[in-house]
Amino acid sequence: MPKEDVEFDNNESSEVDSDLEEADIEVPNNYRRATQKKLNLKKKKVQLLSKRKTGVFQNEWLNIYKWLIYDGSRNLMFCSLCQSHKKQNKFGKEGSKNFKSSALSEHSTTKDHTDATNREIAKVELIKVINNAIDRLKITLVLMKIIFWLAENDISLNKLPEVGILCRIFDCPQLLSAYNTITNENSVSGREILSAISNSIEEIIWKELAEAAAFGIMVDESTDISCEPHLIIYVKYCLTNKLMSFASDGASVMLGRSTGVASRLKEINECLFITHCIAHRLALACNSAEKKYSIGTHQLLWNENYEADLIADILSFASAVVLEIQERFPDRPLLNSMKILDHANWPSNKEELTNYGEEELNMLSEFYKKEINNICGEWFGYKAIIHSNFRNIKIEKLLPRLFEFYYDTFPNIIKLLGIIYSIPFSSVDCERGFSKQNLIKN
Repeated sequence: MPKEDVEFDNNESSEVDSDLEEADIEVPNNYRRATQKKLNLKKKKVQLLSKRKTGVFQNEWLNIYKWLIYDGSRNLMFCSLCQSHKKQNKFGKEGSKNFKSSALSEHSTTKDHTDATNREIAKVELIKVINNAIDRLKITLVLMKIIFWLAENDISLNKLPEVGILCRIFDCPQLLSAYNTITNENSVSGREILSAISNSIEEIIWKELAEAAAFGIMVDESTDISCEPHLIIYVKYCLTNKLMSFASDGASVMLGRSTGVASRLKEINECLFITHCIAHRLALACNSAEKKYSIGTHQLLWNENYEADLIADILSFASAVVLEIQERFPDRPLLNSMKILDHANWPSNKEELTNYGEEELNMLSEFYKKEINNICGEWFGYKAIIHSNFRNIKIEKLLPRLFEFYYDTFPNIIKLLGIIYSIPFSSVDCERGFSKQNLIKN
């Protein structure tokens, strides 16, 4: 419709009223039709004038202005951005009834709306950054679990990318969420993550050792496939700050009388209990017996002297082994006295139990006199409690409960238990560690 058709003044509206009155006058049909047509045209102009003055909400505005909200019950327009960021303007607070496209365009250029828009963009970017960081954290946690599993099962880190692909085949959600952004699925990053895991575990061990009543160490050394020497140390302790025992394979550098590691540690703590690995001692006893007594060569021919000669050779060798074992495993009264702390060895008769272990306890208290005192005064009460309540529980399972609930009642007895049960009598664990090392190196 041309502009001049819709722009008219109040005189035109009065003419419309007069024509409305004329609509009831008796006139010829031709004239009546022409008048009715003119009347309809003026009615449309009145309606258009009413719309231009008051306005109505247009639904297509919602597609043009994405921030626009229309409340049909109150016939008000709002700006979602200004509301979200608490802007004190008409669109953000009480609502607007100015249903004009120009009013919406003007609001979109105001300072409040621009500021709210910038804040919303920053908010969306921040959420995106946080979500990406969470995704990266989840990916890293999954990779740490995979790398730890590979290390536990002696599998090379070169297999890390293939294991990652396998996890995706099994629809691991943490890895699927960022399939194209992973940069750590390689052996170099795997070694860095494995080193971080190792350092974390080491920190935990050192913290526990600081809280331990006593601990013992097992030491051994070996070379890997590339002939690079390695020293391995295992620690045995009871949680509840002192090195109280030492076990080694018997090498002179470890157990040497003057400059050995054990001798130097003994200078620091005279209560240190030193043990030569029982497995190594047994092997040495067998080797020594074999050198002292040569076993005859027997042909597998049946004759009357075959069995007698074989039995004689076996008996001679067995006797030599027994002598070597007795020499390398001498009777150690201190070691024997430690048996009294295992209640599985206690007599079942209460009268016998009353005086049980007093002599052995005096020997232990003499050796560990710098660590414990007045232990004899606690011994009777300790035996009564254990015999009444815990005699069917193994000492290994009972130790944590004793440290938790009875340390204040029997501090010296329980401390002695911690010291004795932290003594490593073998360094076989070190050999297992070297086996793991060689598997990994290979």
